[in-house]
Amino acid sequence: RLSQNEYAKLIQDSENTGLSCSDYLRKLINQQEVKPKPPDSYSKLAWEIHKIGVNINQLAHIANTAGSASQEDVETAIFLLKKIYKLMREMR
Repeated sequence: RLSQNEYAKLIQDSENTGLSCSDYLRKLINQQEVKPKPPDSYSKLAWEIHKIGVNINQLAHIANTAGSASQEDVETAIFLLKKIYKLMREMR
């Protein structure tokens, strides 16, 4: 049995992890790591990083095929990397 305060803390802690109370307690009992769920903006950031990574990979493929990268390709890659860093700073 839990007091009202303990129950409220259980509910809050389980919500912070995105788990049901049962799943949260199971993880605690089994001494598994319980992490807070990422913020909603995390999935947007992950998708943006994925798209940027695809673009950088395409630039690298072109550079490898051509034997070198053009100044424009290098500048594009740098721009994309700066965009990643900006998105990551906004997550903090």
